[in-house]
Amino acid sequence: MTEPRWLDERQQDVWQAYLHMNQDLYAFLEQQLGREPGLSAADYKVLHPLSETQDGLLRARDLGIEIGFDRSRLSHHLSRMERRGLVAREECAEDARGLMVRLTEAGRRAIQEAAPAVATRPRPAAARRTEH
Repeated sequence: MTEPRWLDERQQDVWQAYLHMNQDLYAFLEQQLGREPGLSAADYKVLHPLSETQDGLLRARDLGIEIGFDRSRLSHHLSRMERRGLVAREECAEDARGLMVRLTEAGRRAIQEAAPAVATRPRPAAARRTEH
């Protein structure tokens, strides 16, 4: 068995600085999102890819993969968001076993209100996804 290669002092300092910066940035974004629209970072994570599609619709499986949520976590979070009127789940026309997630008007308003707090610049329309 080979000995593990540990970080040297400089690398360890950089790694720790990165971890602290990442934690501080995440906390700042949570604070900004929670101020006015009342969204959590997880809400924003779900709403953002939906808002980037032309029709506000994505297959649940693809949404989960894109945002890094497993099936159970996505399902529970979508239930909470549905109760708040931010998203709606629909049957998939192409696959009876599939599930689609649609951004509602309330969800679109919420992401638009949150966007100035977290967005650095708008993406050009050509860069937005149109598939689902």
